[in-house]
Amino acid sequence: MARPVWRHLDLTPHVVYVANVLERTIKEDMHEESRPSPHLSDVASKVYSRDLFGVDG
Repeated sequence: MARPVWRHLDLTPHVVYVANVLERTIKEDMHEESRPSPHLSDVASKVYSRDLFGVDG
């Protein structure tokens, strides 16, 4: 039986790189974005925290 001319590329290094980028984005960048903005008033910040995270204060 004839073998195919093409071969599968080893994309392991690329997959590892993208996985690391996604992990860093989720753990660091998205975590920072989930915090209330410092320009919100104290009351708005408390409501924001309570509604999104179930935390008073």
